[in-house]
Amino acid sequence: MDVKDAVQAAKEHVAYLFDSEGIRNVGLEEVQFDDPENLWKITIGFARPWDGPTGVPSPGRTAPRARTRPCSSTTPRARSSPCCSARSIDGVPPRAGVFIDANLLVLRVIGGVDQRLIGAHRRVSAFGPEHYRRLLGIFSETVSSGQRIHVTPNTLTEAPNLVGDDPRFLRELRLLIETSDEVVVASVEAARHDAYERLELADAVLLESVSAERPLLTADASLYHAVIRQDPRAAFNFWHEQAIR
Repeated sequence: MDVKDAVQAAKEHVAYLFDSEGIRNVGLEEVQFDDPENLWKITIGFARPWDGPTGVPSPGRTAPRARTRPCSSTTPRARSSPCCSARSIDGVPPRAGVFIDANLLVLRVIGGVDQRLIGAHRRVSAFGPEHYRRLLGIFSETVSSGQRIHVTPNTLTEAPNLVGDDPRFLRELRLLIETSDEVVVASVEAARHDAYERLELADAVLLESVSAERPLLTADASLYHAVIRQDPRAAFNFWHEQAIR
């Protein structure tokens, strides 16, 4: 396999591995042939949606470039095995799941009972059926790609208070509880977070829980900005057009 074929194979392998994350700007960073191992060692750079840029440039100014993260791929010289491994070399782990905030959990519960209630129920009056369908698609894509939906006990406790005691909502919430991963953070730890007094306990627990590996999907601007201040890769704003995948 010559160097051009090896680079193309490495690009295709990286694109396949990260297909669910909507990567872009895939390109060659570095290539080297290792004679003792008979391998092409190729570094491919790419950007995920949350790497930016997120804003629209002012008139007369150029939009900022999204940063790329390198991925090292080893490609055998022999054509029979086009690409055998890849690893991130910037310390960013692959995503393992997504946390959901209370507002979106309520949207999922109410929409799961009856989409006609969206917009009519005061707790989801800012949403429409199209937002519920988009959220449902995110849930489906997350699970189908082998990731998990993460929740906290605080969020689950908050949801019934927001939707009311209608048995239909409680049954729908139970289904979500049964299919989600519950992450527990001690209240005493969350209460020490800098944002606790401003955002209160449930959001402070989320701030202690989320990471680049398990980011938060939120429709709450205050919570979103609190998360990205501690890690820009650890949150998605549901209202933004950027894709989570």
